[in-house]
Amino acid sequence: MIELAASARKGPGATNPRLHALAAQQEARDRALEGDATRFQRQIDDAGTLLRGVPRRS
Repeated sequence: MIELAASARKGPGATNPRLHALAAQQEARDRALEGDATRFQRQIDDAGTLLRGVPRRS
């Protein structure tokens, strides 16, 4: 799952920032399940950064 999420974030083309954030969030979840707190925090921070400035849906 981690490889799939990482690949989704690094794929070619302009992808919706929400999708990148979702992939980062999934990667963070899997890191947490592995017990890797440092990488979990990095991925959660990345997801938050990706969502900043993206308009909220109504």
